[in-house]
Amino acid sequence: MSLLSGVNLSSYADECIDAAHDLDQRRREHETRHRRFRLQLRPATREWMEQVVSAVGPTELVYHQSVEHVPVKPVAGGVAFAPERMTISALEDTYNLCLGIIQAPEKVYDRVWEVLSANPTGLRLKDVMSEAETPRTSSQRAVEQLEREGKIRVRLENTRGGGSLRKRYYPIPLAAPVSIDRSLGVSL
Repeated sequence: MSLLSGVNLSSYADECIDAAHDLDQRRREHETRHRRFRLQLRPATREWMEQVVSAVGPTELVYHQSVEHVPVKPVAGGVAFAPERMTISALEDTYNLCLGIIQAPEKVYDRVWEVLSANPTGLRLKDVMSEAETPRTSSQRAVEQLEREGKIRVRLENTRGGGSLRKRYYPIPLAAPVSIDRSLGVSL
């Protein structure tokens, strides 16, 4: 009888692979349990994004700062992305990077304010979203914050044909500087 008959020998590499597969399985279960991932607006279907990311193959993009968090795999010729192991958000980030679509560095708040301040005639939320290239929820939060800060005003307007009311957002022009000197104030 051998001394090692009841001992299960495994290497460190085997344990790492087992842990990675377990993590992948838990991610898939999580995504099927929580339907919100299916309801999110995505640039494409998961299958299409996986195909695009897989088609890139071994690339230097795996070292890009914006996708340091995504899983990769060693392949012949270098290191490639592992789209089958990615969560939806990681897959979207990688897909956008592979297509050359890199998000603007500014915050949503700053982009929304920049768009609104450049349009004194006012814009609807849909127009703000398209010009600032921001998602709906973030744009809505930014507009609400700007309204609380007193930088914009909101007016309800009828749609064509007397339809329902829609909000239009107008920037409040900054007040002209007022001089303390009375002689200057009279001349202005």
